[in-house]
Amino acid sequence: MRVLGNRILVKEFEVLKSKSGLAIPKGVQENRVVEAEVVEVGEGMIIEGTSERIPIPLKKGDKIFYAKHYAMDINGLEDGMKIVDMSGVLGCKD
Repeated sequence: MRVLGNRILVKEFEVLKSKSGLAIPKGVQENRVVEAEVVEVGEGMIIEGTSERIPIPLKKGDKIFYAKHYAMDINGLEDGMKIVDMSGVLGCKD
């Protein structure tokens, strides 16, 4: 999958399954911050009024923290995979 714009594709850590088969990432019920690994990175944000882009400062394999409400579930992706808007990324582990 190719991610577009100012978004990243991530895989959440430690995805658990409920009794009914729903995927529940660890930590989701305790707080609203999720830890994940970057799988794919978009091209970045276009600067308004120009054709220049601000590149996303992440790369495949980076470990990040993001605010849960900035993630989108997409049908057809494996469990724990989300598309996250960069404005919701809180930090990156070194």
